[in-house]
Amino acid sequence: MFRPSYILPGVAAVMLLASTAANAAGYEWKRVDYQYLQSVSEKDRGMLRIYKDYEEREPCQNYRELPPEVKYVDCKLYHRVAIPDPPPPPAPPPAPEPPKVVSSYEIFFPLDSTALDLQANAMVDKAASDIALYQPSAVIVAGYTDTSGAADYNDQLSANRAMAVSAALTQRGIPNTAMNLEAHGQNDLKVPTEDEVHEPQNRRTVIHFMK
Repeated sequence: MFRPSYILPGVAAVMLLASTAANAAGYEWKRVDYQYLQSVSEKDRGMLRIYKDYEEREPCQNYRELPPEVKYVDCKLYHRVAIPDPPPPPAPPPAPEPPKVVSSYEIFFPLDSTALDLQANAMVDKAASDIALYQPSAVIVAGYTDTSGAADYNDQLSANRAMAVSAALTQRGIPNTAMNLEAHGQNDLKVPTEDEVHEPQNRRTVIHFMK
């Protein structure tokens, strides 16, 4: 606590003070303020006021040893106050979510062909209708083959299948500028097989669009 000549330990930790220069790392020194006196108990206020009045009448009369958290600067009393740690940096914004597949359609082809049969055309009709309805931000048309034949040949065949489906969608009013074509050849098989296997489920083009 503040004796008539210095700060009371009970009030030292909560003093409301005016700013001054920084001292030791992690601390700063702040001037005793009469405003603070209004925030302490009546008993402590009386003892603090005695010292403040004395300081104004006869500055620098340090007739009693000050506690370690108190010092004089230019004959004025200052109290050491811990500087709070800076706030942590804000968390980075969350990464945007990848586009989500709204719907997917599979069109299957005969062996070594890009022709669309009745069932394939019916699926293209449905895909075109849904694309027109939902107005997706992206439409992907991806062609695939089975493992029969050379890999280079299948790469081109899968591209031709994607283009055949894209052209069919365009005929149904979907602009080709809204479509992204992909050719996967004999990769990403729907039904895993050995090489040189004729698998109808792998001879396909997939339409999917994103939200």
